[in-house]
Amino acid sequence: MLAYFFWHTVAPEDEAAYEAGLAAYHRGLAAEAPAGFAGSASYRLRPLPWLAAEKGYEDVYLLAGSWAIDILNAVAVRGRLAAPHQEVARRTRRSAGGLYAHAGGVADLAQRRRLLWFDRARGTAWTPLASLASAIPGAGLWRRQMVLSPAPEFALILPQDAPALPAGFGPAQETAAERLAP
Repeated sequence: MLAYFFWHTVAPEDEAAYEAGLAAYHRGLAAEAPAGFAGSASYRLRPLPWLAAEKGYEDVYLLAGSWAIDILNAVAVRGRLAAPHQEVARRTRRSAGGLYAHAGGVADLAQRRRLLWFDRARGTAWTPLASLASAIPGAGLWRRQMVLSPAPEFALILPQDAPALPAGFGPAQETAAERLAP
């Protein structure tokens, strides 16, 4: 299972139309259900360093494998999804993305209450994180696969407050998020 994280910003005067367009796009994508697509969600975020410290949005697309990216990309710009996608795209100011592989715990966006982004110290094994994620009901660990932005190496989705990260990891940047869609 892969997760494509897409971060984006919008001009403040366009927020209401942008959020309506995001919601319409994600509803349409869920209805279309292209091959390899396992769900999506869009969140309103506080400023993040890799979004030039602007308030922004995070879309997460769960995919069966890297092959599903091509299908998702084609479906996003054609047919019923073309208009909502174009509406959002024309209002987007900055964007960045990252492809992450599921590395432990659950792959369930519905459980998300907190999301920690962090790196590890050079030479630190990442496998203890998978055990940590598996020990927390509803938690999921995602590990970066492709560098498409300056986002950190790991994402830990949490349904609750998090325990401390093991030595050699962090510091963590939390994305406090309000779910917009679907």
